[in-house]
Amino acid sequence: MLIAALLLHIAGALKHHFVDRDATLRRMLPGMPTLPALPAQHHSAVPVLTALVLWVAVLVGGTIMGRSDTGAVEVAELTEVTSDWVVQTGSIEITVVQFGSAVTGSFADWTASITFDEDDPQMTIGAVTTTVAIPSLTLGSVTDQAMGADFFDAATYPTAVFDAVLNRANDGFEAAGTLTIRDQSMPLTLPFSLSIVEGLAEMKGALTLDRRDFGVGSNMNDASSLAFEVNVDVTLTATRATPE
Repeated sequence: MLIAALLLHIAGALKHHFVDRDATLRRMLPGMPTLPALPAQHHSAVPVLTALVLWVAVLVGGTIMGRSDTGAVEVAELTEVTSDWVVQTGSIEITVVQFGSAVTGSFADWTASITFDEDDPQMTIGAVTTTVAIPSLTLGSVTDQAMGADFFDAATYPTAVFDAVLNRANDGFEAAGTLTIRDQSMPLTLPFSLSIVEGLAEMKGALTLDRRDFGVGSNMNDASSLAFEVNVDVTLTATRATPE
């Protein structure tokens, strides 16, 4: 539109000089030339009205397209899952570094189906399946970018799933399994601490992912623009489900 406006202005100036043969173009040139007085001007409201209509059309069209793009990644909230332990509170946060600045966000909608027996003497004492609604991510000013096809592609892959067994570890516990984001599945081990006091379990875990393993931001191969590492922090509290 800017280029078209520039060309129209140039064409208008040339028309005044070669067709109308008036002094409009010479008045636009540097210096103080001696020029005859301008003839009476008769202005039309058509150009102004046309520009106004085009301006409104662009604004309305952009708003409609923006709403359409936003709606493309909207999904229904995840349904509740059957679990031996019921999550009471919790958060899944991610931190990325873009152009040297850390940006932290979180997923508002996720579910966890958990089996866990702290009294089991075996190495494997439970299992967990966590499903995350990707469109529920809030990541500051880059939220919309993160939903795009080059990153999470939330319209095509609306959920991420972590399916793991829960094991005892030397200094706590770990969830060892597979994380699926987009169409990529990778083995993953999440170390975590756990305390259970009067039936309330409190869990904290953290790990670092490489976004390239899941094809997220594959078009950005410069770590100074978008770091490859993504830090993940998970916290939750849960209580044992009451038998029906």
